[in-house]
Amino acid sequence: MSTLQLKGLADLDLAAQASELAQKARQAILTTTDVGSAVSLTHDIKAVRDRLSRVMVDHMAAWQCEFQWAMCWLDAARQAGALIAAGQESGAIMGPHGGAQKSSNTLLLDSIGLDRMTASRWQRLAELHPEDWRTWEQECLADERIPTLSSAMTAWKLLHGEPDKDKPSHECPICGGVHPIADAPAKELPAQKDAIRKVAELAFREVRPVDWPKDKKELGKRFFQPLRAMCEMCEWDPERVVYIIFEADAQATQGGLSVSAPASLLKTATALVGELRRGSKKRNQAMSRKAEDFVARHLAREGQEDD
Repeated sequence: MSTLQLKGLADLDLAAQASELAQKARQAILTTTDVGSAVSLTHDIKAVRDRLSRVMVDHMAAWQCEFQWAMCWLDAARQAGALIAAGQESGAIMGPHGGAQKSSNTLLLDSIGLDRMTASRWQRLAELHPEDWRTWEQECLADERIPTLSSAMTAWKLLHGEPDKDKPSHECPICGGVHPIADAPAKELPAQKDAIRKVAELAFREVRPVDWPKDKKELGKRFFQPLRAMCEMCEWDPERVVYIIFEADAQATQGGLSVSAPASLLKTATALVGELRRGSKKRNQAMSRKAEDFVARHLAREGQEDD
């Protein structure tokens, strides 16, 4: 990060210029296309973040500064992760220590200061859709939580499943763990469950008339899997499913969060289910009636299809 001219800056000068330097760091992230430079930039940003956390005196200014640089570091890690993924796909980058088939033109992860686990985590961050990433950032800001790599990985697991398992999952509102959800095609669901899943889809379309992607992988991970996760956590009760979608969207709107897919609502929905189960939150009766009316209009129950 030599372009930011940080060397030689006294602690007080660094603190005074923290916001301006963060903007320059973000510009550097966007313009870095070389994986070695991206990794080096990420490490440098982390060093600045750690240094600033020690020198800021004012509590509020310190929190705002730490949040800004923490997100800056994670953004840099995402960019580096994307470059690493592209390099590995093309064969230009190999894991630590290489191997017998290593080409003289192949870059090794350890030669740029990364181990396999760190590189894997950064690549997972890069897999998060930009809308989901910014929604998560807004949630951290609203909750007054400093974003960390660990919490970012939790967001990844919530949307993509456990590492190395290409299965949908959801965060349990009771134990806090991430549990896999059976990923059977919709046509293999029992007829009534498939109907409830379709009602969940209609409920989301009702509150968010957004364009759905044509890419099947994105459609599955950001739309169908999160909707099914909501059905699972509501135990396939159609009124509860629709209520959770409506109420989670209302909370997201009130909090100023960007919602572009059901995945953007999953964390809010999970927390809401947990609060209702624990009794720490009561149902919004007007929203409950709205959900019941919606289900009555859109779900054909057994014995009613011929009416």
